[in-house]
Amino acid sequence: MKASLDKLMVSIEQAQRGLSHKIAVFDADGTLWPEDVGFGFFEYQVKNNLLPYKDFFKSIDECYKENKIKTCSIILQKNKGVLFDQYLSWCQSFFKTDPLTIFSFQKELIKYLKKLDVTVYVVSASPQWVVQQAVRHYELPVDVVVGLKTVVDDKRVITDQLVYPLSMDSGKVTAFLERSKNIYPFFASGNTVSDLDLLESSTHIKCVVAKAQKEERQYESEQVLLSIARQKNWFYFS
Repeated sequence: MKASLDKLMVSIEQAQRGLSHKIAVFDADGTLWPEDVGFGFFEYQVKNNLLPYKDFFKSIDECYKENKIKTCSIILQKNKGVLFDQYLSWCQSFFKTDPLTIFSFQKELIKYLKKLDVTVYVVSASPQWVVQQAVRHYELPVDVVVGLKTVVDDKRVITDQLVYPLSMDSGKVTAFLERSKNIYPFFASGNTVSDLDLLESSTHIKCVVAKAQKEERQYESEQVLLSIARQKNWFYFS
């Protein structure tokens, strides 16, 4: 059903009554903000000569269409050899240079969930360390973020060794449950087909966001998920 914030909040208030564990989970890119912060940050790194991968970036859209999982992993692994503290400094500079636009209805919703003492998690296929900086706009602590990451060695240098499970597609549920100690959420929100398993992991409320424009990479996938939401009578914002 097409969501109004008031109706959604009423449903949330009713659903959380009596729950011993009150957990909500959100996808990040396209769900909490319109931008893809993972690709945006990689573009920032390349354009500012922080990473020497201009040739790769020119073909990143083609790579994404061919193998989304591989591409999302590669843009993180390209940071092999970078000091972790330097990476975090770049993240902070990125968001200062290119301020994040957030969805106001989601900010109000998360504020309401926190008022109900609901624990909010954010699960993303973008690099975890980038998303951790972004969720500050929602006044969320960094430790609620589950995202892609690689091993940081004992000298605080980033390696290209991915940490599993990967928080992508069906792996989002696996990675989230590992963090939540196998407690399923009662509320879940996402925007593309890659979030379908995450949405279906919710025991009570599913909420789809479909705000992309036709020219944007995720538009078609959002429309497919929006169709599913309508068929299943889930809440959606479009």
